[in-house]
Amino acid sequence: WSSDVCSSDLTLSPSYKMLKSDSTEGQLLVIIESFGKINNDSVARLFQNTLIESFETNGWHSTWGATNFKGSTTSAELRELLNTEGSYTELLSREKSDRLESLIKIKNRQGFYTIAAHSYSKRMFEREIWWKNIGVSQALFQEDILLKNSKLKINEESPFWGINDEDAFDFLQDQAPNKKTFGYFLTLNTHLPFVQSEQRIKTGKLPLLIDRLPDISQEAKQQLSRIVAIITHIAKKARKEKWNKILIIGDHAPPFIDPKDRAFYSKNKVPYIFAYH
Repeated sequence: WSSDVCSSDLTLSPSYKMLKSDSTEGQLLVIIESFGKINNDSVARLFQNTLIESFETNGWHSTWGATNFKGSTTSAELRELLNTEGSYTELLSREKSDRLESLIKIKNRQGFYTIAAHSYSKRMFEREIWWKNIGVSQALFQEDILLKNSKLKINEESPFWGINDEDAFDFLQDQAPNKKTFGYFLTLNTHLPFVQSEQRIKTGKLPLLIDRLPDISQEAKQQLSRIVAIITHIAKKARKEKWNKILIIGDHAPPFIDPKDRAFYSKNKVPYIFAYH
């Protein structure tokens, strides 16, 4: 690692705390784009409890927590996949990557088949290279998904037009073999600036709560509703015969331009939900 990387004194990331030493079958890590921790305690509690209820309705136990964040989406990937911080560019070197431990390599040694998917192009931040270098056995990107199903609709809710996160999750789940598997899924659609949500959940207390929030913009409400849609889809569609544990975590707070929208979220914490059965 170069001098801007520190890996020795970090507090363990949630993925390392909950999954590193666990060798039971069927584990899934999901990083949600621009998923921040809500500052208002009463709003946050209702948000959390409603999503927990969504998992429990579908046969999962679940808990909620938060962890520190620093930097970009790739920083969050380093946080959860290597329990470190720095630049992903160091991972483009196979020689340097071979000297580093990663959660993926740990899972490989534990006998897991490791598979990862992202709703966007394999060329973005050169993930096609460094995901493999940290041990991913099968990496799936927008190109791979469209090759299998060219009729899938492209999501245009953010500047990065890619596969709907729901379709990418379903594809990952279908591709995961019927054996001991560790999956990693990186979402895309809630990237800012957020245009509009085509897949909002329009019924229930949580969407109603979001619509009535007085202190954030329509863009922020739509983006938060889109996050709810993605997480709810995972809660409903995740197959218990494939996954025993699911950790869903934010990468960083959404970097809104509007100061009120930024103030709605913590400046140094992102949330996570841990589901298990």
